[in-house]
This record gives sequence, C-alpha cells and structure tokens, in this order.
Amino acid sequence: RAVLALAASSLVPLALAFGLIPGSWIVRVPFLANVAHLDNTFTCVLIVLWSVLAGLGFAQAATRLGTREGRGDLVISGLLLFALVFAWIGFRQAGHRSIFGEGSSFAPVQPGRPVPVTDFIWTYLVSLLLAAAALGAAWRRAAQRGGLTPALALIAALSVLVMLWRHGLHAPSAFHPDYVLRPTMRADFHARSEAIDIMRATQRAEPSRGHGLNSAFSAGWTAAYGLESIHGPDALVNPWVRELVGLLPGIERIWDWRLYLEPKNVAAARPFLDALNVRYYFDQTSEHAALNAALQLVKATDLEVYESASFWPRAFFTDRVSVYKDAPDFVQQIKSGDGRPFAAAQQSDVDRQPALRTLGTELAGRTVIPAAHYRLTENNTSFSVRTNGPGVIVLAEAYWPGDFRAEVNGAKTAIVRLNHAFKGVVIGAAGDYQVTFRYWPKNFPRNLGLAGAGALLLAGSLVLGLRRPAPLRPLRPGLQAAADPAVLEG
Repeated sequence: RAVLALAASSLVPLALAFGLIPGSWIVRVPFLANVAHLDNTFTCVLIVLWSVLAGLGFAQAATRLGTREGRGDLVISGLLLFALVFAWIGFRQAGHRSIFGEGSSFAPVQPGRPVPVTDFIWTYLVSLLLAAAALGAAWRRAAQRGGLTPALALIAALSVLVMLWRHGLHAPSAFHPDYVLRPTMRADFHARSEAIDIMRATQRAEPSRGHGLNSAFSAGWTAAYGLESIHGPDALVNPWVRELVGLLPGIERIWDWRLYLEPKNVAAARPFLDALNVRYYFDQTSEHAALNAALQLVKATDLEVYESASFWPRAFFTDRVSVYKDAPDFVQQIKSGDGRPFAAAQQSDVDRQPALRTLGTELAGRTVIPAAHYRLTENNTSFSVRTNGPGVIVLAEAYWPGDFRAEVNGAKTAIVRLNHAFKGVVIGAAGDYQVTFRYWPKNFPRNLGLAGAGALLLAGSLVLGLRRPAPLRPLRPGLQAAADPAVLEG
C-alpha cells in the first residue's frame, strides 16, 4: 500500500515536470500559473517521493536477496544496467536516418563521426560493471549466510572503492587528471571588499539600492552584505514590481528575474533606476566614456563604484499626485519628467481613495521633501519627515494589500499604492511626522494558530504512539479455572 500510495502521488508532479499536461492548461490554474520553473519545482517533489520509494525498494530487496527471488532481482537489475550501457555505446557511434527533413536526426552524432571515447573511459566502464557484479554477488552470498565473512567484506569494500574512488575529491594527478575530481582553489566569500564598504557606509544615514553592470554585484548574493538590489532569485515576486521592471528601457530580463544592464545602456536606464532608489552602480571592466557621461565615478577599487546624483530618496513627501492609466503610462511620465521625485497613483486606485482626489495633479511647482532619521529592521521601516501642507508620503518599498501596517505619529493610517509598485500614506496637514511601516501579514494570526494546533496534535500523536501498553495483570484463580481449555471445551 505504501508503494502504491507513493507511486500514485508521483503521477501529478511527474506529469507537470515532464510536459504531459499541456502548458495551456497549466496557465489557467491560479497557483500553478505563477510557477516560473515547473520542471525544477516538481522534480524536487519527485526527489522527495522517490527517495522514500527507493528506500522501500532497498528494504524489500534486502529481505529477498538471500532467497530464490533475490537471484531473479539481480538478473533483472543486470539487464537494466546492460540496457543503459548498450544505449550509451550505440548512441555514441550510430547516426540515424533523417526523418524530419534534411539534416534532422535523433542521434547526437552525424553518420561517420562517432563521439570520441578515451581508453580511460573504456577501462573505467569495464571496472564499474565488474565492481557492480561483484558487489551484487557478495551481497547475495552474505544474505544467504546471515552475515559477512572476511572475504565477502573485502570484496564488498573493494567493489565500493572501485565504484566511488573517482568522486572522492582526493585522487592524485597520476590518475588521468582530465577525468578525476580534485579540489581547486575556492573564492574567499569573507574577503573584504572596499567597493562594498563604500556602499555600506552610506546606508547608515540614508538607505539606497545598488545595481551591477554586466555580472558584477550579483543579485541574491548582495543580501549576504545586507545590501539591496532591485532583483534577485526570489521564490515569490510582487506582480506590480515585475510589471514595472519589465518595462525599463536598456535592461534585459534574463531567467525571468535577473535584470542585465550593460554600460552602454546606463544613460537610457538611469532615470528609471533613479525612481527605484538605485544610487550605486558596480562594474569590473567599465566602458568609461559611456559611464562617465551618465554617472559619477566614486572610486576604482576591487570594483569600480559609480554613483547617480539624481537618485530618488527611499521616502519623501510631496504635495501633488499625478494620475496614470497603466504601467506603460507611468513609465512614460518618468521619461518625460524633470528628473525630480514625484508621486503617481493609478486611476483605479484614485477612484477608490477619496483622500487622493483632494490633492493637486499638476506636477509643475510641486514640493518634494526627503525623509530623514531612517531606522530599518527585519520587519519595520521607520523615518521622520516634515511636511508643508497636505500631500502624500511615498516609501519605495514593495506594496502588498493587507500585509503591512502603517503608523503616523503612533496612529494607524491606511496605506495606498503609489508609483505603481510602492506604498505610501496620505497626510492632511503640515507638521512633523514619524512614520512606521510594519510587515504583518493579514493571515499571520490565523496561520500561527494553525501551526500551534498542529504542533499540539503532533505532540499528542507522539505521546500516544510512544506510550508503552499497560502490562497484563494475572487472572484471579476463579477466572484461571474458567479459562482452562478443558473447562471451555466442556
């Protein structure tokens, strides 16, 4: 039953990972439509299920190996191994006829041009097959005898050594250096970087983001330094951020999440990266003419550090809010703007937010006041700002409905979506304000309660499962006589 349950559970992830289910069906399912790498995701599910399935198989094989059925198991395993080796040898030298037009073939090689194989590989293949046969025979003999003899233990150890020595990462170079694995010099991930120190020093006063040119300042690894970028290999991606960065000119999106920027495209991309709070740019082999025309060189050290003097603050106050129709319209407003920060709200949000309709929409002559005294923690962003009248405070951190709480001078305040992907609050009068945005998912209390209930149920199950049964008490003499077989039979 366990094998059938695991096999049945594997059918759905197997069908998703290997294309049995059409893509046109998958994109209609709300959750699955957001999974970018179906093959990676669901083969990981298969690894978990099939690891348990393989464990059951090995356990079953161990109980059968010393019996007559065990001999048949070894024969079947040998035939399967022969089929793999047969296919490898055949496809290295066999060219198939064209069946889908001239030059098309299922074979990895063209006729008359086999894949070259060195003498080392042929020798290694033969040694692997002999070692596998010897290990299977020794294992079966040990199962029949009920244990390992010194001779069988030596055969098994030598077989395992022959099968695994090449992957031991300690083989000397005398064994064909092209085919053995040996440790190489690794990069020091804890080495000090002066370029990184430059950016980290400025974050204490005012938070900002960085972006790497070509492949510098690798996305994702920047978190190891406590620095922010505008992209990364995140499991979940905010849809408004995804839509916005997909429209940035001069930037190529690779692997669905990596934003690739070359020096020649910095001038076109800089106004939009300014709006995303990108202050620093890092490169190794810069095209100085292109970069110097758009940025300021801070210092050339292990990386060349460039700075944009026009980057938008992480948080700021402004007394005007422009209205845009969709993401391309907002990008166009940045392109045609004067380079100074501004706030914009999508028309659909303005219709639902009466407070936004009371503010002016003409950006000319707007007031822009940067925030100060930032304090960033794992879940909170706090800052202070002085306003000169009604307006909005924009925070360039991703918006998500219901998962954040905002406090203005200690009072809870509604959050509005601004600049398409970010969040802010509406301010009704001039004054000094202390603003805090706190991450608190709307379903967190419910999920915490469910997790606690699950932990209690698990603990109760463990107590019941590990509890020893109560010992049987001896029967009283009268009951013993009644339980005597002769009495019962009579």
